[in-house]
Amino acid sequence: MEELSLNILDIAQNSVRANATRVDITVAELPAEDRLVITINDNGCGMTPEQVAHVEDPFYTTRTTRKVGLGVPFFKMAAEMTGGSFAIDSRPGEGTAVRAVFGLRHIDRMPMGDLAASFCTLLQPNPEVDFVLTYAVDDHGFTIDTREYRAVLEGLSLGEPEVLTAMEHSALESPCYLPVGVTKDGAMQGLASSVLVSTAQMGKMARYIDSLLHRVAREIGEGNIDADPCTRGPQDSACAWCAFQSACWFDESRDKPHYLRKTTPEEFWQVVDEEVKQHG
Repeated sequence: MEELSLNILDIAQNSVRANATRVDITVAELPAEDRLVITINDNGCGMTPEQVAHVEDPFYTTRTTRKVGLGVPFFKMAAEMTGGSFAIDSRPGEGTAVRAVFGLRHIDRMPMGDLAASFCTLLQPNPEVDFVLTYAVDDHGFTIDTREYRAVLEGLSLGEPEVLTAMEHSALESPCYLPVGVTKDGAMQGLASSVLVSTAQMGKMARYIDSLLHRVAREIGEGNIDADPCTRGPQDSACAWCAFQSACWFDESRDKPHYLRKTTPEEFWQVVDEEVKQHG
């Protein structure tokens, strides 16, 4: 395995085989400490101390599909090659916790790889398992919880190809659509009503965007704009796609951006309503 995301996938698949109903995956970059910490915790059947002692042996496996168990030994070797550490804590009937620490900037540290694709690979054959993925850089990051996806995708399985494509898809490339059905009485099937919008709402959104762009253009023209971007985290900065980046005085190394908080659909449309009433 040449990417850490594949190691994570292998360990998480072990959790599923251990009958886990929830798997928590955490990737934490700690630049100040020069560490990358990866943990995979599950509530599966767990292991005895004897099994834990054997699991790091590449010639020991409980699988019938191959003669050796390479996932855990490779993961341990990858961590220790960077001056890091590896540990497994497991108890029968309680679950297993795997923790690998890597030297973040070490020359031998493998790249993360496509973590999104690995996560989707976990979901497709296991739509009933709860997966929680957290990626953080210092104090900023994001969490993906499949329980929240299920709450939105009413009637749709997380294993549906269209759903997995949408999860990996970038909206900047082209539109991506989810299958939504309409019953005879007009009710929607496939998505929660809170995430669907009406024609009236789309019209209101158009007026809101038009008003906002006019206000921004006016402020730029009068020289009143004070660079104060919003961002979801250090890895997803608004400056990366802002059309005014070349003319902006904002410096990410000096100035402090504002981080976007999580907003419900109800809160979002309330803001749009208020803005349209006030400006447009």
